[in-house]
Amino acid sequence: MIHITAVIKAKPDTVQALTDIFKPLVEATRMEEGCKRYDLHQVMNEATTFIMMEEWQSQESIDKHNQSAHFQQFVADAKPLLAEPLQAYFTEQVL
Repeated sequence: MIHITAVIKAKPDTVQALTDIFKPLVEATRMEEGCKRYDLHQVMNEATTFIMMEEWQSQESIDKHNQSAHFQQFVADAKPLLAEPLQAYFTEQVL
């Protein structure tokens, strides 16, 4: 199992627009083969910061997701809304 924690920071005036484009991404991704978890969180008291918590069966399923039309559309739509580039951490559970 591969875990990904992605930190996404919106520009202050784009929080709602970013939230709106997350919805179709999350819905479509949760239906993908190999996706075990795809949950979006918003940091309390820091509305511009979102955290996507993901669990994937394999690197192959991640690669397919990254090439999917819904993910590519999200990347294109989100780019002008972000305050900084997305940070993604790929991890494996230790304990």
